[in-house]
Amino acid sequence: MRVLFIYIGVVGGFSGQAKATDLIIDGLNPKGVVCVRGLLPYLDRSGRLPVSISGVLLFAKLLRVYWRFLCERLPEGGAIHLSLGLTRFALLRDYVALICASLFARGRVRKVVALHGSVFTEWPTNSLNAQLLRSVIRCAGCVTCVGSSHRQALINLGVPSGKIEIVPNACEYDGIEESDVTERQASSDQPLECLFLSSLTDTKGYPEYLEALEMIGSVDGVPIHAVLCGPIMMDAYRKRFETYDEVKVWIEQKVASINESDRVQAEWIPGARGSEKKALFEQAQIFVLPTQYPVEAQPLAVIEAMAHGCAIVTTDAGELLSTVNNESAIILSAPTPDSVKQSIISLAEDEQLRLRLSQAALNQFKLKFNRERYVQRWAGLLGL
Repeated sequence: MRVLFIYIGVVGGFSGQAKATDLIIDGLNPKGVVCVRGLLPYLDRSGRLPVSISGVLLFAKLLRVYWRFLCERLPEGGAIHLSLGLTRFALLRDYVALICASLFARGRVRKVVALHGSVFTEWPTNSLNAQLLRSVIRCAGCVTCVGSSHRQALINLGVPSGKIEIVPNACEYDGIEESDVTERQASSDQPLECLFLSSLTDTKGYPEYLEALEMIGSVDGVPIHAVLCGPIMMDAYRKRFETYDEVKVWIEQKVASINESDRVQAEWIPGARGSEKKALFEQAQIFVLPTQYPVEAQPLAVIEAMAHGCAIVTTDAGELLSTVNNESAIILSAPTPDSVKQSIISLAEDEQLRLRLSQAALNQFKLKFNRERYVQRWAGLLGL
């Protein structure tokens, strides 16, 4: 069995969409499935190259990738998994990729479109983006989304309900033991460990996180060691910063300002993978992701925090309300530096609140986000 996975190949950053796809591949490879990564290029928005040159390079890379897909010639019984981007350019780019990959297949192949963002929930039914989305889905056997509100949004856009499958995300971790949660959340003479982990585009909420920490440092209370972990990402959904260098200087200045306080000490780690990322989750007591990302769906970082028994502060963006609830997290509808500050202080000063939320989050993780079940579900959808 041969499956072609078409998705964005992120370099020097993190993509939940890419990670969700990699989890499927990592789960299917040991089962004897030949998984082929068809990585799509993306526009360099770092500002290090003129826009015109970035555009020409992107076009050249796309032509090379499309030619590869045309030559792929999937065998009878093969499958295509497309992680669909949701900007207008991405819809066109991925639509062409799907056509090229299936055009010269040597028989019938199963085609599945996976949606990980949520921006489509705001599209008018007759908008060009909605029409493009329906065109892509018509080429596939089914389309997946991560929650029930996304499923209803697709139905409202005119996608046949019989084509829609809900597949919640999973993560690479199995979840800690409940007894470990009690030990981790117990008060001690050490600073409380607070973590933000995500790609650093400003709508993910890292400015609110750092500004909240700066405010906390001006009042007395439980000492806090805070980590900001993630690479700078200059994507199309940012609102506050124009260039990579502007972001870098702002973060460094904000961290330096925080560290002038006696209460809070902060550090920025520009990305972590493997054992380094696991270690950050293992030491974290509070996890903060005050995201307002326009295409947020079901952030893997929140699921990873659930698996590690963290007390979580997040928002109601995307499908987060189908991931955590008021029993397992502090959920902010419109996060501000002040509301993030109040949430962190509440958790820092109340060990029982931290324990209650983190235990509930771990229980929800084990019930809903099992990795093996996730892989098996995808195996069925791909016709394996």
